[in-house]
Amino acid sequence: MKHVIIFSGALDNVGDLALLQSCVEGLRRQSDFAFAQIWSYCWGDVPETAKMALERMDVAPISGKSIKPYTLLGPDTLLLWGGGQLLRNNASNNSLRAAEALSRLAILTGAKTAVIGCGVSELSADKVKRYRRIFKNADLFAVREDFSVVGAAPLLKKVKPVVTQDLAFSFGALWEPYTADSNRTSLLVAPCEDDSEQRTVDDEQILQLILAAKHRYPNLATEFISHDVRPHMDPAVCQKLSIALSQKDISSTQNSSLILSEVLRTYERSHLVVTNRMHAAIFAYARGCAVIIVDDGNPKTRAIAKKLGLVTVPVSETNRSKLEDAIDRAEKVKASTTRRDTLDKMRATSESNFDLLRKAVRKESTNTILEDLTSA
Repeated sequence: MKHVIIFSGALDNVGDLALLQSCVEGLRRQSDFAFAQIWSYCWGDVPETAKMALERMDVAPISGKSIKPYTLLGPDTLLLWGGGQLLRNNASNNSLRAAEALSRLAILTGAKTAVIGCGVSELSADKVKRYRRIFKNADLFAVREDFSVVGAAPLLKKVKPVVTQDLAFSFGALWEPYTADSNRTSLLVAPCEDDSEQRTVDDEQILQLILAAKHRYPNLATEFISHDVRPHMDPAVCQKLSIALSQKDISSTQNSSLILSEVLRTYERSHLVVTNRMHAAIFAYARGCAVIIVDDGNPKTRAIAKKLGLVTVPVSETNRSKLEDAIDRAEKVKASTTRRDTLDKMRATSESNFDLLRKAVRKESTNTILEDLTSA
C-alpha cells in the first residue's frame, strides 16, 4: 500500500488519540503497510496538541473538507475506519456526504475500504442509508462488540460483520511498562456528559461516591480528568463537580491533557477510578486501578464492564451503603489474579484486526482467523 487514510474520531479526545496510535502501530507491524504514508482524516479542526501527537506518530492530518483525500485514491490506497464509535447517529450529514463521495470514487479507482475494531451505535433510518452507501463495498468490517453486529449488518453488501476487539487493547502506549501499585495517591473521576449520545452523570451520586471513597481512603487526593477536552464537554462537568466539592471543603485538581503518556501516568497514580467513559475504564483496568463504572445506559460502557468484570452502579444510585459496597467490590476486582490473563486475551483478539485486514486487502481467506476468534 502507498497510502492509508485513517478515519479518526475527534482528536480532541485522548481516547481517540490512543486508538489512532494503536492503529498506526498495528499497521506498521504489517509488511503490506509498513512503508505507506499514513493520513489521519478529520472533519473538524485538529487541536495543536493533537497535531504534535500526529507528528510524533509520523502521521499527516488531512481535512475532509479539502480536495486532498480525493487526489490520493488509487489501487494502492486503503480507506480505513480504525477504531472508536465512528459509526454514530450524531455524525454530521456534511461529514457523511464527504465520506460517501470519497467512497464512491474509491470504488472507481480501485482503492480498498475496511473497518477494524469499531463500534456501531443505534442508527436512524437516514443514517443507515448514508452509511450503507459508504460501506456497501467494504472489504472488511470488524466490530468491537456483539451489539455492534446488529447495527452493522444492514450497512453491508459484500461482507458480513465480524467481532474482534477495541483497538485500545492492541499495540500502543497502553502496553508500555509501568511501576505497578507504587505511589497510588489519588481518587480519579473521569466523567462524560454528552447530550448527543444521552450520556450523563448525576452530580449528587458522584459527590456521594467521592465522600464514601474519602472516608475509606482519607489520604487520597481527588482528581478530575477530561478525556474530551472541548470546553463544553468533560471540562464543564469537571468544573461543576469541583465547585460542588469545594463547598464541602474538599480540594481537587483537574487534568485536561491530550498527551497520552501524561494521561496514563495519571491513571498509574490512581487507586480508584470512577467513570462512565469506556476508554477511561480500559485505561484504569490496564493500569491496575480499582474501577467503578457509573451505568448511564450506554451499551458500549456496559459491554466493556461485562467483558472486564468491572463493578457498575446505576447512574441514579446515591445510597451510601450501596456505594460503599461498590467500592469494596471494586477492590476485589483490583486484587484479582486473572486481570493479566484477561488483558492478554483482549490484546490477542484486538491484534487479530490487523491479520484480518492484511488478508482482506490481499483478498486471501480469513476463515482460519475467524475460526480462532469464534473458538476463543
